[in-house]
Amino acid sequence: MAGHFIVWRMTPQEIASAVAFNFALSPALDHDPTVHVLAGHPNYPGLWPGWTPQTRLVLDQARRGENINNRNFLPPHRYLQHPPGHAFTPAQQISLRTQSWVQNLHRPSLGVNFGLAALCLAAQAEWDAGDRGGALIEQIAHGATSIEVYYRGRKEMS
Repeated sequence: MAGHFIVWRMTPQEIASAVAFNFALSPALDHDPTVHVLAGHPNYPGLWPGWTPQTRLVLDQARRGENINNRNFLPPHRYLQHPPGHAFTPAQQISLRTQSWVQNLHRPSLGVNFGLAALCLAAQAEWDAGDRGGALIEQIAHGATSIEVYYRGRKEMS
């Protein structure tokens, strides 16, 4: 699975703010090191690697816009997920745009092979115009929307 957006780090208060806007934090970790998904990989026979020096390096490379080849060595993370078919009122849109976590949305460039989910055309146009809040609002209006989160506060997501 891949999100539409990334917020590298969110405080517990920011997560609560997102929940107030109808997002839900996934209860399960993605890339959980106890889950068997990399069967046959020579270094990690059947398990996601978890938080290791290698996965931290891959995440740092992605943050710097460097090519990571694929998502297999990303560390554990969770998703903030918003259900489809929601229209925010104008007042909610204004409030959503001012949230610090919305201003911290990221989409690493396509060249880094981060593999994020494609945005709908209206959201992509907002993103290309530099309007993070507008991109999020348009994507939610289009359908189910997800945001990857790697750190809760200063702690690695676990």
